[in-house]
Amino acid sequence: GVLEEFILVFRGVLEEFIMVFRGVLEEFIMVFRGVLEELIMVFRGVLEEFILVFRGVLEELILVFRGVLEEFIMVFRGVLEEFIMVFRGVLEELILVFRGVFWFSEEF
Repeated sequence: GVLEEFILVFRGVLEEFIMVFRGVLEEFIMVFRGVLEELIMVFRGVLEEFILVFRGVLEELILVFRGVLEEFIMVFRGVLEEFIMVFRGVLEELILVFRGVFWFSEEF
């Protein structure tokens, strides 16, 4: 009698507790899902912004690097042309000297 009554009351309290707990859990899951979706949206926005900034910085770096490379090539070409002119002059001078030595040795 008393035990059966206690079990019935306990079962009722337990079922009530489970219903309340399920409601609280579902509410928590809904809130958590909302917060998670909000975080994902914010993160996506930040990521897209970062990608845009990174792309801009990369394009700027490429432009600067291209400019530096073109400048280096121009300077290198100038130095090379100067070296070739000097080398040609030295070579022509050497040819003249050897021609003179050859001519001098032909005479004697």
